[in-house]
Amino acid sequence: MDKETATAITKHLQVLFSAFPAAQRSDEVLAARTYLDVLEGFTIEAVEQSVRQFITGNVQNHDGRFAPSAAELSRNVKQWDDVIRARVARLAAPPLASGILSVDFGSGPIDMTKLTLAEQDEVLRTGKPPHVKLGPAEVKIQRMSDQRRGFSTGDKDDHEAAA
Repeated sequence: MDKETATAITKHLQVLFSAFPAAQRSDEVLAARTYLDVLEGFTIEAVEQSVRQFITGNVQNHDGRFAPSAAELSRNVKQWDDVIRARVARLAAPPLASGILSVDFGSGPIDMTKLTLAEQDEVLRTGKPPHVKLGPAEVKIQRMSDQRRGFSTGDKDDHEAAA
């Protein structure tokens, strides 16, 4: 554990121990080392949240008369750490543009997860991956299909095909 992390965790431990005066220890240095050892690898935020939870009496199965043991604190910090890391991972993950993962129009699945909304719209309109040129017959079929669905590009050809 680096010195900065150890210092931050030690401050939180001091708050914890001062909140439970009945638990004054004869060898506070040894106690602090024990607690620091079991908190190795957890985020400072998780330690802070756990200490706050113990101090306010919001830890299930802890009566609040004494400071938590190193094991109790470690279990509670681990729960907070898991929640914090999951939240960070969820925020870091790129959001899906529309929620559609893939589509298959009969010519193989098309992965939609890395496409922009415009590209996804193109795939849904054409049934082809983006940037794939449609042949003349496919363009005419697509226009007819778009007209049935109420799509119109506003082209003169669209109006002539509809007539």
